[in-house]
Amino acid sequence: MDVAGGRSVGSAVNSVVVTGDHSVVLLAGDRQVAEVPVARTVVELERLLFGPAVGPDLSLVGSWLRPDAGVIQAEPRGEADALVDWCVSAGGPVVRLVCGSGGQGKTHLAGQVCRRLREQGWSAGVVSVPSPSWRAVRLSDLTQGGVAGQRARRDLERVVELTAGVQAAVRVRVRTLLVVDYAENVGPVVAELLDTIAEADAARWVRVLLLARTDADWFRALSVDHRLHDWVHPRPMRLATLSRDWDQGREQDVWARAVERFATHARQRGFEVPSGVRQASLPGGGFGTTLDLYAGALLAVLDAANGPGAGDPGDLDALLGVLRHEQRQVSAALNAVGLDLGEVGQAWAVAMVALTAPGTVDEAVQVAGRLSGVSGVGDLDGHGLVRVLGGLFPDESWERVWQAPKPDRLTDVHLLELAARSSSRQQWIDDLAAVCGGDDPEVAAHATAVLRRCLSTPDPGRVWRDGLGLVRDGLAGLAVRFPPVYVPALMVVDPVGFESEIMAAVDGRDGGLSLAQVEELDALLHRLGFATTRTRVAVAVGQRLVAARRTDAAHDDVSQDRYARELNNLSVRLGEVGRRDEGLTAIEEAVTIRRRMAEANPAAYLPSLAMSLNNLSLRLGELGRRDEGLTAIEEAVTIRRRMAEANPAAYLPELATSLNNLSVRLGEVGRRDEGLTAIEEAVTIRRRLAEANPAAYLPDLAMSLNNLSVRLGELGRRNEGLTAIEEAVTIRRRLAEANPAAYLPNLAGSLNNLSLWLGELGRRNEALTAIEEAVTIRRRLAEANPAAYLPNLAGSLNNLSVRLGELGRRTEGLTAIEEAVTIRRRLAEANPAAYLPNLAGSLNNLSLWLGELGRRDEALAAIEEATTAYRRLAEANPAAYLPDLAMSLNNLSVRMGELGRQDEGLTAIEEAVTIRRRLAEANPAAYLPDLAMSLNNLSVRMGELGRRNEGLTAIEEAVTIRRRLAEANPAAYLPNLATSLNNLSLRLRQLGRDTEAERAAAEADHIRSKLRAMNA
Repeated sequence: MDVAGGRSVGSAVNSVVVTGDHSVVLLAGDRQVAEVPVARTVVELERLLFGPAVGPDLSLVGSWLRPDAGVIQAEPRGEADALVDWCVSAGGPVVRLVCGSGGQGKTHLAGQVCRRLREQGWSAGVVSVPSPSWRAVRLSDLTQGGVAGQRARRDLERVVELTAGVQAAVRVRVRTLLVVDYAENVGPVVAELLDTIAEADAARWVRVLLLARTDADWFRALSVDHRLHDWVHPRPMRLATLSRDWDQGREQDVWARAVERFATHARQRGFEVPSGVRQASLPGGGFGTTLDLYAGALLAVLDAANGPGAGDPGDLDALLGVLRHEQRQVSAALNAVGLDLGEVGQAWAVAMVALTAPGTVDEAVQVAGRLSGVSGVGDLDGHGLVRVLGGLFPDESWERVWQAPKPDRLTDVHLLELAARSSSRQQWIDDLAAVCGGDDPEVAAHATAVLRRCLSTPDPGRVWRDGLGLVRDGLAGLAVRFPPVYVPALMVVDPVGFESEIMAAVDGRDGGLSLAQVEELDALLHRLGFATTRTRVAVAVGQRLVAARRTDAAHDDVSQDRYARELNNLSVRLGEVGRRDEGLTAIEEAVTIRRRMAEANPAAYLPSLAMSLNNLSLRLGELGRRDEGLTAIEEAVTIRRRMAEANPAAYLPELATSLNNLSVRLGEVGRRDEGLTAIEEAVTIRRRLAEANPAAYLPDLAMSLNNLSVRLGELGRRNEGLTAIEEAVTIRRRLAEANPAAYLPNLAGSLNNLSLWLGELGRRNEALTAIEEAVTIRRRLAEANPAAYLPNLAGSLNNLSVRLGELGRRTEGLTAIEEAVTIRRRLAEANPAAYLPNLAGSLNNLSLWLGELGRRDEALAAIEEATTAYRRLAEANPAAYLPDLAMSLNNLSVRMGELGRQDEGLTAIEEAVTIRRRLAEANPAAYLPDLAMSLNNLSVRMGELGRRNEGLTAIEEAVTIRRRLAEANPAAYLPNLATSLNNLSLRLRQLGRDTEAERAAAEADHIRSKLRAMNA
């Protein structure tokens, strides 16, 4: 697929459709493969979302620690109140994340929240979600027999069930909480769940509670990169151990009650627990997690009943002590059927249960056969082993033969100890590969999730330091040995933590992925969508594909088109990581190829050429090459106009998008009338589209109205500009009222612009009201999600300072601009390439405010810092930043003059004039107004130094330029002409030419009278 615009987004291989008769249909290509009716009752809804309620098997002692075992009574947590309040409150985010290390009580907490909500009439529970790879399931996968076909069909059925359940929440009108456990392993599926909620218009009815051990890397794809990131509360609720704030008496009480509950349950199961266990002493040193507290209580009971486990490891890790008792039970069950695997064999058999998820007995027997490849394990009775393990660790969903020991920390501890006891790192990797190696992507996905979860095991005492390192090495080793299945799995769950292994596999020089497998990885990246955590890998994938396609690009049209497509996509990815020059090189080559192909076959390749030209315009604009960017977008518009004339339904939206971009490019090069024409046409198209389909096109119409107001303002048509921005605000306010999470950011942007136009028209109090509302919205957004919204808040604070100054509230204006500078300084320190220009702009404005308040030394320091920043930026990219450098030099000259440093002030303004003259010679329409401004200021500096004739020459040139501009556009440039005529009068008087001075002053007065009449 081709990528358009600034971010690579995915396309679905399989798609979900909601029909008019309230059914959800899944299509593989154009073929229907699953259908589920949308529930009409709460009972049906809960069956679709949560499935049947199945109680846990409590045969093994470790399972008594499970949250759903009912053995211990969960202690109330204050966090439950906050989560219930979030759910029942109107508005607010749709998604929240609860983070905590394994055993900290996330599942207990979610259970408390679900119970309390059900008491209020909600539907609430834990949902199982499909594999992240469900969109890649092919028809051939569905028709094949065996476990693979069964898994593929079940994945697609689960997608349809979840979609139908979300649709049903709206249809039945029942508030619903969906709890997703181990969200870090299914981040892309959670992203799709957000889309499903949006498509069902269910944000009012559905909340999603994510449980995860960590928010590292994966959560950013939701809270920042996802198009609905406003629906996601950006700050996870982090759980500490339950006993953190307890005094010793409370801790002892909870411990004693837990011991009593475990002892009672153990006796019910036939354990001989002495009565004295009730007085078991509380271990010293506290508890790292909530689970550690309860594991310690259970271990006290088991030790009292059975005696300590071998080596008495409970003093190292209470869970390890519990695991020893559970291992006795497993050993007894195996010995009862004549299976003596030995200590190593039994440990690997339980590891096999954790690391694999066979769907049938036959598949489980095949998996068990792999144990013979483990060092120290001989031949064994596979069928007998499967029967015992399936009985000890039954799968509660009935979809698999077994499931990993629970709670999950028990599995983690088992694997960590197994790794730590291996004879060597190589032996551990070899044994791990024997159990879960191969080419089955489902096996790889499951093992990756388990091993990665194991890496998040809390280890404050560094008991598992060696084991954690080996587990990480083992997963990396699986990626090296079996890259076709383990690299995609790691791409989904941890692209940053295993980036080096993924990149090495993509490179392909030392084994790694074949070209076909890199293509599959590329398809996965498109399905997953844009995420900053995957951009470096995406670039590497694009580079490998471009290099491979280059060799056969000349063979035929299909090969050339494929090569051009890879170049187009690589260009977008390079832009995403800031490598703009390389991105430009790639898109230029793509355009060259597609132009040649479109000349030979316009019908087939013109649409692709238009897309690449659009992207070429963006890359050129980013590098400050505005004239070339304009040429590219003009050609894209020409092509899309011709396509839209032939097929309006298909291509009018794309034409409107290109016209919108054309307007921006024209404005950048000073061709404002033409820019206005382009945006007016875009507005006309989008208005017509919005009338036919408001839900789809009103947001686009509001965006174009926003841009229309800018173009009108540039031409001095301020009243019309105000009308356009008022309509944009009205639309966006209505959209934001219906869906605050999605549209409040856009409303804030339009309010920001509304304030500008009201200020231009002298309606200063209304302008202040608008910008204050924008700041309020953006401050709230930034508090919830700083990464996404702090930059916008800084922009609005910048504008707030201007509005306050216009009303004489200079101290408040200074406070606003100082906050903007503080924010932008912090942003620029973290990412200079992205935010240094913005910081320089705010420093420029800070200098103005400090100067107005008489704090001239501080004002000079601010503008000097801005000038230094712009000079550095202009040295790296003159086309983009020379205009800004000239502006800051202009202002630096003013500040120097205020402090009596006229010679330095003259040097600064002379440099500004030199830069702006050169810019105006290349592009008069864009830069003549700025040149006139600097000539005006140059005249002032010359006059201060007694160089009156040179000062007169400068102001005469400024008047000449501004007179010509005002003749072409009186509304925009007459005010500036009046200013320069006034200054010309002063210079003439200094030279004793009073008659000419009076003529200039009279013309300035006449212009101002005319302006007052025009604005009356």
